[in-house]
Amino acid sequence: LRCLNTSERTQQFSDRWKRGASRPDPVRAAVLATRRPMLFPDAQNDDRIPESGRNYFVRTLLRSTGVFPLLAKDEVLGVLSIASHRPLDFAASLVELLEGLATQVATAVQGIRLYQELARSREQLQRLNEQLQESMGIEHHLARTDALTGIPNRRFIDESIEAEYARAILNILEDSTA
Repeated sequence: LRCLNTSERTQQFSDRWKRGASRPDPVRAAVLATRRPMLFPDAQNDDRIPESGRNYFVRTLLRSTGVFPLLAKDEVLGVLSIASHRPLDFAASLVELLEGLATQVATAVQGIRLYQELARSREQLQRLNEQLQESMGIEHHLARTDALTGIPNRRFIDESIEAEYARAILNILEDSTA
């Protein structure tokens, strides 16, 4: 899951950035493994970022970045990366705000996943119900007809007599109340 809030001057880099999700990223891997954010006040010169990443920050004029884990209970869903063209010092209040944002994003992502899982389960349940109804119809037919000849058997005749008797009683009751 990747999203980008861009200005006109960074639009040219957004497609390249979106494709980056499939490339190996040691920073993302470290955040996923440790479940702890990584903060880079000077992303263009920080040795923890691979050279290609630092070059990206230089080309896009991004100065600071932070990568936060998206956690839902014990599951790591991904990361939330933020970047700024202005240098950020990542004060405790800003980190707390961004961790709260990451928690909200993780909750939304988990909710979407659960909704999709529920929709798939509902579709599967509907298919199974249709198969059951079809099977029950076949079994009902087989129970009321002779397997060899296909003509109605005694059960069918008994059920038909009962149904007709009940209908006749209702007709008599309706006629007597009219």
